[in-house]
Amino acid sequence: MKQYLNFSKQIFWGVAILLIFHTVAFAQDSEDPKFKRLGSYYAGGKKWVNVLVQADTTERQLIKLAKRLHKENPNAFFHIFDDDSKIKEYVDWDRNYPNSNYPFPEKWVSKHLRGNINKMLIRGGLQWQLTDQYGGEISVLE
Repeated sequence: MKQYLNFSKQIFWGVAILLIFHTVAFAQDSEDPKFKRLGSYYAGGKKWVNVLVQADTTERQLIKLAKRLHKENPNAFFHIFDDDSKIKEYVDWDRNYPNSNYPFPEKWVSKHLRGNINKMLIRGGLQWQLTDQYGGEISVLE
């Protein structure tokens, strides 16, 4: 009987710890993500805004941020990065494409571009979406 009670206590505390961990993790995930606007520019006839988020920003937080940014700026296009060390090189490349004097910072983009807010062609027309760096849908924004 004593072994059964010890085992029951272990299960109780294990479940309690899991519930606390889950609650803390969910609360952090539902917080508004911290972000910083890094400026805007025009390229290809579109206004682009670059945004910096923390590296640990979750997908759920990215979606929440994308919906907010799109609501506040319904005609703007966005790039969302988690590092700004090569943002100038990226903007120079985008503004001057296809001029080879402005190389694409491929490794940096591959590592730090978290998403884009862009109009995507779907059956029936265009739709604002949060997409990954390859154009894959993360979330529909409207």
